[in-house]
Amino acid sequence: MPELTTLERAVLEKLLHGDHPVLVALRTQLQTSEVASREFTGVGFYTNLRVHPNAVAAPVQALAFGDVVATIHGLQHGAGFVLFIKGGRLAYLEGYTYDERWPDPVSAFQLEYVVANERGELSPVPSSERDLSILDGNRASRCE
Repeated sequence: MPELTTLERAVLEKLLHGDHPVLVALRTQLQTSEVASREFTGVGFYTNLRVHPNAVAAPVQALAFGDVVATIHGLQHGAGFVLFIKGGRLAYLEGYTYDERWPDPVSAFQLEYVVANERGELSPVPSSERDLSILDGNRASRCE
């Protein structure tokens, strides 16, 4: 069974950082999760996660969120990530480039939180300024 890559683990830890009850539950799930499969698309990847059957579900049914981006050696425009939750459980992590070939291997990277402005442009923000309202159902990025 494949393990999380260094990049995947770092992205998941950054995405799940914080005291929000949804993040706390998902972090607990991550501790006993396994990689079920990984698919490379040429411009990114999908890493499917298998959560231990006894893990407690997060207090959210279906959700997709991703406020973490990476500067990656070999990518001019970096990469973004989206974590998908289904049935209150970690489902899969998507990593993608901005129309560049995904580097293999990923040798060096730096992660940061971002927020989109009205025009959709991303700006870095400190972790204390993350907008976690999506976890409460206050925004429309839920997936069914």
